[in-house]
Amino acid sequence: MNAQLNDTKAEQMVLYISTRLQKCPSFGSIMLNKALYYADHICFLKTGKTISGFNYVRQQFGPTPAPSEFMPIRQRMIDNGSVIEQTEEGFGGKYKSKLFPKKDYQLGHFSSVEREILDKVISEMETFTAEGISDNSHKEIAWQLAHNMESLPHFTYLLTKAELNQDDLRWATDKIAAHRLVRNY
Repeated sequence: MNAQLNDTKAEQMVLYISTRLQKCPSFGSIMLNKALYYADHICFLKTGKTISGFNYVRQQFGPTPAPSEFMPIRQRMIDNGSVIEQTEEGFGGKYKSKLFPKKDYQLGHFSSVEREILDKVISEMETFTAEGISDNSHKEIAWQLAHNMESLPHFTYLLTKAELNQDDLRWATDKIAAHRLVRNY
């Protein structure tokens, strides 16, 4: 897991995602949570660390940043005027909470790899409804195995039902060998 939450990057992620998905009819808290989750975990797979430093938990509609970390940042952003929150009627008469950015995001806080991941996740999110992305997140094995509000460690994003193949075994053997080398020093 990440050593520490990066408040600045977390705020910038919220601003960037909220700005980019603002015109998406399904955008609201569900889509924001999933965009944060997928961007952080894809980054974890590529670099060994997440962008924001958020820890994630299982909730009814899929993984979300841990409320104890996310809610203070969200509230601070509302208090300082970075975003405003509105509740509006969504699809099927359901209501959704939506953050409207009032300040510009600053891409300089992200590496080129992080920006690339954010852009790819946002692009893919635009093809989903909130219900669709929520359903998609329910296919995540970590989410399926966890209890409500249970932590979803970043490495659990690697869980799959796919059969092991020789490439997988070689990769694992190399990782184990490298770990042993490091531990011997």
